[in-house]
Amino acid sequence: NVLFCNDHSWLTGIIYKSVDGGDSWTAVASMSVSSIDAKNGEFQVSTAMSGGLGLGGFTFDPKDVNVAFGYNSEVVVSTLDGGKTWTDNTALQLPGKAGWSGRGFTGWVCTSFRFDRFVPGRSGFQAMDGARLWISKDDLTSWKMPNLEPDPWNGGRDVTFTKSGAIYATAGTFNFTGIARSLDDGQTWKVLHGGEHGLPDFFKGKAPGGIYALPDGSKVWAVIDDKLMETRDKGEHWISVLERPGLQWIAADTKAPNRFYVSGERNVYK
Repeated sequence: NVLFCNDHSWLTGIIYKSVDGGDSWTAVASMSVSSIDAKNGEFQVSTAMSGGLGLGGFTFDPKDVNVAFGYNSEVVVSTLDGGKTWTDNTALQLPGKAGWSGRGFTGWVCTSFRFDRFVPGRSGFQAMDGARLWISKDDLTSWKMPNLEPDPWNGGRDVTFTKSGAIYATAGTFNFTGIARSLDDGQTWKVLHGGEHGLPDFFKGKAPGGIYALPDGSKVWAVIDDKLMETRDKGEHWISVLERPGLQWIAADTKAPNRFYVSGERNVYK
């Protein structure tokens, strides 16, 4: 007679429970995402991923009706008390740390990984869909993802660090969703987009490519819509300095930072 179901919404996702074979249902858990607030007294599930609790299925422990698991492509959640509380089994929120540690299961598709050459122990990775821009400050032990515009999805592409503490990242899995910028070691963020910055608007054009900053942060380059874009004022204004078919990734010579390479459809440019 005990059943669980889920509305499969990627905006929040609500878990419902029935104890009478499906004649009646009660919302027992949900996850608030962005401006969506589904709090109606149900338990609020906390997960490492920001992309909702739209679960594709459930399974019970055959020996204990109070133990059940719900799952989708990004998360597995479980209850040990019949649905009163739920836990993310794919990532663990570490006590005393502002971040998450992985448990070995993920549906993420990583697009790039970068070590910060200037701050020991710090690194960042970008991934598709809901896994945009994760930062670790403790040698990959725990990770934190800032809340970035325009919504929890649309993925990330690349990230670059500077000696001054500025961090820049390109975002967008299928089209452009901005250049994320932090000027204070990742404490606060702004997403740059639109004509006022010389950039496309949200969801316009192709997905961006690589991004690279000089160690002192005086110049930053990013690949956007087959163009190598450059800024000299920390991202406020961008101009095109190279336009070639299929420009994509940037690789720098760490011993001579002014020398870097950009991959293209037919060539590599130096």
